[in-house]
Amino acid sequence: IREDRWLLLTTLFDIPVACMYSQLVDKLDRDGFSEVMGYADLAERIIGNLDAAYAEGMLKDEILKDPARFVVEDTDISLTLLDQKHAGKKLLLITNSEWEFVSGIMAYTFDPQLQDGMTWRDLFDMVIVSAEKPNFFLREQPAFEVVTEEGLLRPVTGSLKEGAIYVGGHAKLVEEALGLQGSQIMYIGDHVESDVYATKSMLRWRTGLVLRELEEELASLQEFQGQQTELSKMMTQKAELERQQAQLKLQRQRTRRGYGPESVVS
Repeated sequence: IREDRWLLLTTLFDIPVACMYSQLVDKLDRDGFSEVMGYADLAERIIGNLDAAYAEGMLKDEILKDPARFVVEDTDISLTLLDQKHAGKKLLLITNSEWEFVSGIMAYTFDPQLQDGMTWRDLFDMVIVSAEKPNFFLREQPAFEVVTEEGLLRPVTGSLKEGAIYVGGHAKLVEEALGLQGSQIMYIGDHVESDVYATKSMLRWRTGLVLRELEEELASLQEFQGQQTELSKMMTQKAELERQQAQLKLQRQRTRRGYGPESVVS
């Protein structure tokens, strides 16, 4: 799969690539394009245009116009973060998204769920935007503090401080600010390469991978739990019957061939 003819689709951002490619391949096969191109050229063109739309902020602008179309509300998320915070954990948000998008989408998602005048900012001890993961975990990069809601930046010359919002930076600054390193830090993300692989292999942080696709499978396993107990019992009985059958076959073979002691069937 490392050959050039393979294209790995590993994130949610790749779903539009797969959908558009599968449709446009049919058009390509019908000679529906005015220019000559192959399947690889088509894939490159699609990815380039989608990357450009994403980089220019077109996708995020559409989301911010109507967040309800794109955000799945889940009150358990804010409750879980509060549980961790009140248990004495330090919570950080490290994202590749820009400050404007983060502030808008986080306020929409979390602020209505919080009480006592809290906002999403109160959930996190530190927020880092435009992190440029996985480079954030792999090499040193300059950090800037966001000093106004409009996104005015100030270069960071010393250590990071709690309660602040930063652009860029790198993982070593986080470790220094927290006074922690390695397995003392747990990082949770949804991108195998940018989140989990980099933090685990380079920094030895503990990692957790978010796999939304497993939700339905876990629900099915829970629903089947009662039947699973009965099935496990039957599988144990099946294994015992198979053992007895094997012993009987062995005894029959020895009797017919006239060799060896009798096989004991229990």
